[in-house]
Amino acid sequence: MPVGEVIIIGTTDIIIQDPEDFTVGKDEINYILESASAILHGLTSKDIITEFSGIRPLIGNAEDPGKLPRDFVISEDGNIINVFGGKLTNFRAASRNVAKLVSARLNVKIRTKGMPVIAYQRHEPADKFAHEIKYECAIFPEDIMRRREAFQIYREDMGKSEEKAVKKAFKEARN
Repeated sequence: MPVGEVIIIGTTDIIIQDPEDFTVGKDEINYILESASAILHGLTSKDIITEFSGIRPLIGNAEDPGKLPRDFVISEDGNIINVFGGKLTNFRAASRNVAKLVSARLNVKIRTKGMPVIAYQRHEPADKFAHEIKYECAIFPEDIMRRREAFQIYREDMGKSEEKAVKKAFKEARN
């Protein structure tokens, strides 16, 4: 998937025992490179600028994560509603179900069927970094570099070209 200046390639599913250990293994990298090379000819590990992983809880018990269902489960605990499992492609169905639960609790009518997807676009102020510092509570340059803009993922230079501007915005905000 092209994003910014890079292409994000993935994903893999492996079962992990320790949620603190979510490193990307060589086997996973090789699998992704091999799969993607059918479309991106000549792709090698030298083309990788960074890697990241996350943990997606899947509901069930199986030795092969590929055999686990990607369905979501909604559970209620008092006033807390949890959504477990699922995937990006069924988030609307999960959201619709949660909206129905909330509307029933609040005794209000809602309509979700046929509602258009909101074409969300992030507001881009003239001085984006100053805005993120003032209104989004960015505390350190890394808050912008890594979390808000995710330059290490979406920029080929991993954000080095933006680092000076971000630090300048912080210096000006503190004056």
